[in-house]
Amino acid sequence: MKHAISFVVVGLFLAPARSVVADVSVPGPVEKPESQPNVDQMGSAEVKKGLSALSPSETSWFSAGVRFGIFPPVLTALEVSLRPVDHIAVSAYGIFISRDGGQLLLIATSVTAESGKRDQNGWYLSTGVIHASMNSAGVSEVLVLMPITAGYLVKSAHFELQLGGGMQLVVVDHRDAPACTGWGCVHIAVPPVLPAVDLALRYRF
Repeated sequence: MKHAISFVVVGLFLAPARSVVADVSVPGPVEKPESQPNVDQMGSAEVKKGLSALSPSETSWFSAGVRFGIFPPVLTALEVSLRPVDHIAVSAYGIFISRDGGQLLLIATSVTAESGKRDQNGWYLSTGVIHASMNSAGVSEVLVLMPITAGYLVKSAHFELQLGGGMQLVVVDHRDAPACTGWGCVHIAVPPVLPAVDLALRYRF
């Protein structure tokens, strides 16, 4: 009888200990942590936002390059172009040449209306003024032209190509014609209208 009572007492003491061990060994349901923001997605979103902020329509307002055309007596000039707003471009181009005691200074400006925005291809219509002054052997000559041209502009992220044509009105023609002597000599004056060519390659900043 005493042994039975002892077993009962020992069993009562061991039962709580087993229940504690069971609680520790069997983990209960674990709560999932709150979802954390994806760092990679946040980084790519910031990069895309930065790229959109640096789109050509907002940054490429200035370009510079070379213009080819009929600018008597030269065919090439250096050019810079500004686009203060969409659809409008203001350009200035010119060149200075000093050779064999003679000097040539070409200064020109133009205003261009563009169908596309700063970063878009499109048609254009342009007008301006070209002033060419020449000094050779003590003789000064001045030629002022007003070109009216139209064409197409092709723009990429860093370059733009302008291709067009039209006419140039001769506003001022103060040039000394060479002496016309001898039999059959014919002096041909500069016509009031000259052809115009627009060909320019510029780098977009």
